[in-house]
Amino acid sequence: MPAPSYLFSRDLRSSIRLNYQHLAIKQLYPYSLHPSIPTDATNLHVADIGAGTAIWSIEVARQRPSAQITGFDISGDQFPRPEWLPPNLRLETHDAFATFPERHHGRYDVVNVRFFVTLLASDEMVRTVVRNLTQLLRPGGYLQWQDANPETARAIASDNSKPKSATEKLAMLMPRTLWNQCYLLGYQEVQAYVAEADSSQDVKKEEMKKANKMIQDLEDEFRGGASMEVEYFCIISQKGT
Repeated sequence: MPAPSYLFSRDLRSSIRLNYQHLAIKQLYPYSLHPSIPTDATNLHVADIGAGTAIWSIEVARQRPSAQITGFDISGDQFPRPEWLPPNLRLETHDAFATFPERHHGRYDVVNVRFFVTLLASDEMVRTVVRNLTQLLRPGGYLQWQDANPETARAIASDNSKPKSATEKLAMLMPRTLWNQCYLLGYQEVQAYVAEADSSQDVKKEEMKKANKMIQDLEDEFRGGASMEVEYFCIISQKGT
């Protein structure tokens, strides 16, 4: 199955968003690996799926210098240069919607995946990703999945007398698992993608005009106390032996 279209960019702003997103989620889950996952195995192997800027992979590699960490992403555009990586971390490009090379099958004690839910537009996509990730695990290995339930996204406000219509629209359009500033950065990236995808210059200008108005409205509403609320989850599952 081919990967779905990636609506976000891979430039500096996008890297800032991903790193900010990592720091934000750490406020909810102040651990890299869930405490229920045993990590005292000799020669522990960990895979990070959708590694992005590799911030999570680097964190785990530094916390566990005896472990071997492999980060995968469909693109290496946001990977740090190899000389800046911990010696026990390797980064590779691979599409999680495609079967991994056989050399990786049954190799990993832990597979970590985060912020993937908005890519999963159908049950078939979910089954494909779960099957591919499960293949990476050795018998008894653990899958750790941190994400948000988009269906729970809603606009909230510290003062209900203040407007929050743009925030409510965003909750319906793009239920991302981000804090306010990340919502703005992500929305800008998506709108740039939509505008670029259309061949008509007039349509591009009109779409960007609408996007800029939406962004300004969101900034005003966020300053007035509006925000997004969404339920997060951390699922730990173990592969059978």
